[in-house]
Amino acid sequence: MSHEGAHCGVHEARDARFTCERCGTFGCAECRFGGEPPENAPPRFAICVACAKDGFAEPIPWERRKELGIRHAFIETTKLATREPTRFFRTPAIEKGPTGALFYGLGAYALGQITLLLSMGLLMAAGGAVAGIATEEPMVAGVLGAYGCAIAGFSPFFVAQGIAQTLLAVIIAAGASHGTLVVMKRAKGKFESTLRAVAYSYAPYVWLGLPVCGGLIAYVWMIAIEFRAIRETHQCGSDGAALAVFGYRMLLVLLFIGLYAAIGVLMFLYMPGPRPGFDPVTSP
Repeated sequence: MSHEGAHCGVHEARDARFTCERCGTFGCAECRFGGEPPENAPPRFAICVACAKDGFAEPIPWERRKELGIRHAFIETTKLATREPTRFFRTPAIEKGPTGALFYGLGAYALGQITLLLSMGLLMAAGGAVAGIATEEPMVAGVLGAYGCAIAGFSPFFVAQGIAQTLLAVIIAAGASHGTLVVMKRAKGKFESTLRAVAYSYAPYVWLGLPVCGGLIAYVWMIAIEFRAIRETHQCGSDGAALAVFGYRMLLVLLFIGLYAAIGVLMFLYMPGPRPGFDPVTSP
């Protein structure tokens, strides 16, 4: 869109440099959320500061990773998503498409998974050494040490497999949540917005490596963030977000329970038994 002759809607003396993709207002460079992108940055959404007032003062760090550096952007995004998820998902996206968010979610899972596997391997190897010294049984130390080294050594292969599964899980979760909202007529965004929300919800998976309870904390925290992500992304209310996030999961649980119950009933019905009139005690 041409801005020749147009002026900023807030600073009337300044020439317009962009049109807000949310409200359609002309804005100057100062009014653009996140400022004007650097020359080497990928295309960004042009959002005015007024439309971003309910979120953070700056765009999501991961969406500015070329400016901030990948490591710094990843750490700051993880902090914001896990500590302030409501404001996080009220902050407009400036990165076009969900690909960047998908890479973030997969990276968070991979980091947590490899930390978990390495810590398990090292603890098992250390436990073997301690057990070997305490029991004076070199076999115990050898077996535990071998298993520990194997887990740590093969961790990259396990993580690669886990990343592929996680990508599929994110797409399925986003599809199920978005489909639920569409059926309820509460979807106010596109599927790619839901995909972005679910991918960023994987931030707590960096804590998978915490001893004993890391997996439980990561999953419960992820579900809580995903609930807020869907609610804020689609402005569908807590009831709609709860149904979108928990509905298909509960349905899957009930289907699994029903499947196992059906298998149990069939096994009971078709279990071989004694023939009518046959007495296993008196019969030869």
